[in-house]
Amino acid sequence: QGRPFTLVFLKIDNLSRINRDCSYLAGDKALLMVAALIKKHASKIAHVGRFSDNSFMLLFPEKTKEEVEKSVSRIQKGVLKSGKKVSLYKGLFSVSTGVFSADQAVHISTEEVLNMAKRAVADDQLAREGVASQLE
Repeated sequence: QGRPFTLVFLKIDNLSRINRDCSYLAGDKALLMVAALIKKHASKIAHVGRFSDNSFMLLFPEKTKEEVEKSVSRIQKGVLKSGKKVSLYKGLFSVSTGVFSADQAVHISTEEVLNMAKRAVADDQLAREGVASQLE
């Protein structure tokens, strides 16, 4: 209570398309790759859990947004690198992230924190889709 933290939502983009177009085995491999990258780059400093079928939640106690962004960036770069190595994903493999950070002065409910992080994921995903459509 009253301690700073940063919450990260990490969503695997296009997981349902990977399952449908490539195979459920490919989708499972995508999940395992993301989990391995999270373990490598964040598990020592964060509490990690799978939030839904295509999302993970990472809670970084006593960490600022700036401190956490390095770990998140490494995970995103690792996903892109892994996706290029595995032609099975047909360019579909990426992640969107939402980051919410609070200092000890913040007094909001858990539900509000989760909603803010989810909105940040949606904003990141829209930005990524916009960039992708501009490249086509």
